[in-house]
Amino acid sequence: MDENKVLQMLKESAEEVTVPENLEADRIEERLRNRKKEQKMFRFRKLGHYAALAAVCMLVISGVWTLGRMGIGTKDMKKAEDAKQTSDGASGGMQEEKSEDTAESTAVLEGKGAYAVSNGLNPYRQAKDYGAVYDAVQREYDAWAEHDGTDKGMERIEDTAKGEPLESTGSEGGYTETNVQTEGVAEGDFVKTDGKYLYVVSGGEVQIVDIRSGKPNLVGKLKPRGLQKGGSREIKGIYEIYVENDLLQIVCSNQEVELVCDDTLGGYEVEQKHKVYLYTYDISDRTKPELLGVVEQDGYYQSSRKREGYVYLFTSQRISAPSKRDQAIQEDGVGEWLPWVNRKVFEAEDIWIAEGGGTDAYLVSSVMDDNPGVIQDSKMLLAGNVTEYVSEHSIYLYEEKYDDEIVTSIAKFDYDCGKITAGGGAIVDGSIRDTFAVNEKDGYLRVLTTVYEEQWENQVYVLDETMDICGKVEGLAPGEEIYAARFLGDYGYFVTYRNTDPLFSVDFSDPEEPKIVGELKITGFSDYLHFWSENQLLGIGYETDEVTGQQMGVKLSMFDITDPGNVLEENKAVLSKVYDTPATYEYKTVLVDRQENMIGFLAKGSGAEGRSYLIYAYSEEQGFQRIFRADADEFSMRDEAIRGIYAGDIFYLVSDRKVAAYDRKNAYEEVGRIDFD
Repeated sequence: MDENKVLQMLKESAEEVTVPENLEADRIEERLRNRKKEQKMFRFRKLGHYAALAAVCMLVISGVWTLGRMGIGTKDMKKAEDAKQTSDGASGGMQEEKSEDTAESTAVLEGKGAYAVSNGLNPYRQAKDYGAVYDAVQREYDAWAEHDGTDKGMERIEDTAKGEPLESTGSEGGYTETNVQTEGVAEGDFVKTDGKYLYVVSGGEVQIVDIRSGKPNLVGKLKPRGLQKGGSREIKGIYEIYVENDLLQIVCSNQEVELVCDDTLGGYEVEQKHKVYLYTYDISDRTKPELLGVVEQDGYYQSSRKREGYVYLFTSQRISAPSKRDQAIQEDGVGEWLPWVNRKVFEAEDIWIAEGGGTDAYLVSSVMDDNPGVIQDSKMLLAGNVTEYVSEHSIYLYEEKYDDEIVTSIAKFDYDCGKITAGGGAIVDGSIRDTFAVNEKDGYLRVLTTVYEEQWENQVYVLDETMDICGKVEGLAPGEEIYAARFLGDYGYFVTYRNTDPLFSVDFSDPEEPKIVGELKITGFSDYLHFWSENQLLGIGYETDEVTGQQMGVKLSMFDITDPGNVLEENKAVLSKVYDTPATYEYKTVLVDRQENMIGFLAKGSGAEGRSYLIYAYSEEQGFQRIFRADADEFSMRDEAIRGIYAGDIFYLVSDRKVAAYDRKNAYEEVGRIDFD
């Protein structure tokens, strides 16, 4: 049969395949988003990959088997075969070809298992050349094969994107801004407002809603389309947006599945490509947005940040190096397996390699508002399952590693006006259990971790600008784990839990001598902490039975932190009919605004409470008082797809399906509504 006919038959067959409902993209993304919630519930170590994707792996493997039955091979299958031949007969030659980087790196970390807590030792190395990158990837695959006793040449399913986000908190200038991890560093979300308009991601489009009258009025829709040389490419999903002045920036993605002819193998391979795009529009005329520029970056979307007119994009991509090293590391060969940024393959000098190698490329690139079609700078970290923390001046990428114990490896990159430069690295004992357990102040990085040595214990680390450990406190709260954390000025607060909730206060005024200055024990625990004022700390979590530990409902706590050495719980409210809230695992879903006296969040309850959006007001005299409730089921069945925001006197309940407006000055009477369906 003619080769082209075979190819066409395969494409048509793929298009006709019916994907089971539980494997549809939005269902998978929903389960991926629930990963954070599961981490909070089970308090166990992070999984590098998701069980929800196992079924997808089976589909991919099944497809490969089918192609094999038709006499069409894959590069991965050939690679596994070549790897076996190499290990059986030519391993000595491979060792000779590998970069000197290997010997240098293994000498760095000696001590506890494969990793040692570092002090002046950087667990990351700049790639000398593409050969060093290739060898690092191959070392990781070899380690898997040795550990499992099986070949790992088949590419694993990648950690995927965060889904299609949402929006939340922070009042400034009379309207809500997105709740962020670091003050002064903006984050994207699925809904934004500038006080005059709402911008909402819905159905692969950005809905532009005029709210100047207080009543929502849909005035425009924007659906970005790919602008590629040689044709048009439709965008498949929108993750997050940014709005600043008259600029609208859209983070979106596309995934392609292609059958690629490989002459060296004498057949075809199935190739998946996932790209993330940043579209920048001039929206001075909201009814006719004008595209100013677009950039693209390989990988799955992880996150983004914006500061001082620059957007920083974070993506990840699994790397599987070709079997033939000599060919792969040549200038015309590296583009076949290394990620691309704006149609240009990564330079070796912009790649940093974790100790022991890695197969996950974590990419960060910068884009300037005034030149939105150009990538200003890019860096790549070759490591494992990475999480980002972005301070006002530095990017910290950290990952858990496992051997005889759990440790966290941290890579630091400084950034300024789009320029990204390597700033060092370190390793600390334990795992980081909360998004807010990492914080930078005056160049010092404060890190809170949980370790297991016969029982759970907790650690406090302080690292200086060079990533040396300059201060620490170890062995805190034996038998308990960190559930929530927050930093304000020279003080940090964190919650551990067994059956009661110890709220610890840490004095960091002397970075070299951090001190535990307070410990408050109360029933229950807080999963999310948010500063209500300089002297008050809000906690959202769960009340529990002091003896059995059984959860008894969602709990709101207000802590008096006037004296960090003597923290008091000045008020609490136990919502006995509310058993869950996404506020405990996704901070963007929380609305906290002291100026407007609003604490809003989605609540999942029983009986008449059902699933609803709640707003509480707070005063020291009356405690927590409910001032608003709305049925959430009609807005969205996705917990993370609902936001409460305000502009002026109007409160808006927003989802990816609809917007409802409520007059705050008139007992939250509904004054308008829009359905996007």
